[in-house]
Amino acid sequence: METAMDKKPAVPKKIRSKRADTPIADLIKYTPDLEKYIIANIITKCGKPEGYEGKRKFTLYKGWDTGNRQRGRVCFYHNRYDKKKDIDTMAITSYFFTITPSIISIHFPNNKGNDPDMHIDYPTNG
Repeated sequence: METAMDKKPAVPKKIRSKRADTPIADLIKYTPDLEKYIIANIITKCGKPEGYEGKRKFTLYKGWDTGNRQRGRVCFYHNRYDKKKDIDTMAITSYFFTITPSIISIHFPNNKGNDPDMHIDYPTNG
């Protein structure tokens, strides 16, 4: 027969106190306007491409969230004058980025290495 003294007390559940413990997929899922935040920082710090009229594509790569990092890309579509053809052509300026629980690292279009060109803080406290 079991008594109250024989039972071990329940171990309290661990409460996540650090944002680093939170999976990146959950952080991204519950962060409102993350896309707008990243795009606004790029445009503010790098400027708009010449001929940019607001058309863009924001992509988070599925399956590229290993190591609690999410990778992605934002493309800005803009018109550029082509001297050879003497017409405006569509051009794409792409920025690659990596999102971690504390920081967002952005690679500029002309970056050939692995080191990011710009860092911005993650917009929430987790």
